Amino acid sequence: MAEEKRSTIELNDAQIALLNWIKNSCPDGVYPTDTFSHRISAKALQSRGLVQVSGHGKTWKAVPTDRGKAWPACTEADDAVRATQQKLAQVGAIPSQQQAKTPKQARKAPKKPSAAELAARELVAAEELIGQLLKAENEELLSTDLDIGPRKPQRYIAVALKAKNCPHGKQLTSRRIGGYGSTEEKIYFTNYFRDFVTEQPVPVPERVGRYHPAVKSNKQWQYVAKEHVPRAARILQAIASEAERRGIEIVAPSKKPDDRRYRTANAAEHGNLWFDTDYGYYGIEIKEAAGTGAKKFRDLGLSW
Repeated sequence: MAEEKRSTIELNDAQIALLNWIKNSCPDGVYPTDTFSHRISAKALQSRGLVQVSGHGKTWKAVPTDRGKAWPACTEADDAVRATQQKLAQVGAIPSQQQAKTPKQARKAPKKPSAAELAARELVAAEELIGQLLKAENEELLSTDLDIGPRKPQRYIAVALKAKNCPHGKQLTSRRIGGYGSTEEKIYFTNYFRDFVTEQPVPVPERVGRYHPAVKSNKQWQYVAKEHVPRAARILQAIASEAERRGIEIVAPSKKPDDRRYRTANAAEHGNLWFDTDYGYYGIEIKEAAGTGAKKFRDLGLSW
């Protein structure tokens, strides 16, 4: 007799009890009314597609989805997850069932994949991750729900911008959730503003007839060797001219207001140039980067 397929979602005892409580229409007297830990756990079940949560306070409500009603039985969603796992196993992103059951002694040492092969595998995994996220409730997933192999999701998030199915103007983001020591993360979309910005080159002049007052008054060249200060100043002038062309006010470091409202705009307390925008003050700082084989920054005798 063939073994009955189960859901790909694994739950602990507390989650099983909560799911059964929701299946029974959330009867009173099971969970305390003065704490909301079960409601937080219900959100985790919602991210896995097992329940649907709505409302707040007295209007809070949780009902099981079709997948939740069927759990722990297998559904079409579980079949889709297994199909994804098989696809990833074919490109080596996760071990196949046959590989997992083969004794270590009987297996030959696998050939180390090249950098190109690793990149291709990670891109496939990233596309699968985006596909799962687009189908998820509220476009949110927990790291424990991901079927992308044993590696942590951060690496796939880093390459997801190259995926063909990544929505325009969006990027993947992860955030740790749960209490102290928790390793569970929530994966979701956030805005990726570079998709909405058209890059325009800013030419650096060979000679400057008249410097912007903020550039001229700048004395903070501690990160640039003396012989490169003139070029650094021309770069600042080019940036200042382009900023003013776009309607952004330039402020010298010495005249930037020391106001807490602007502290969140930029972590640096000192910069070579500051921009006064509707969202706060943003500063830039020029640092000299040593080329291959060149002396390092500290070896140039520059001060920090």
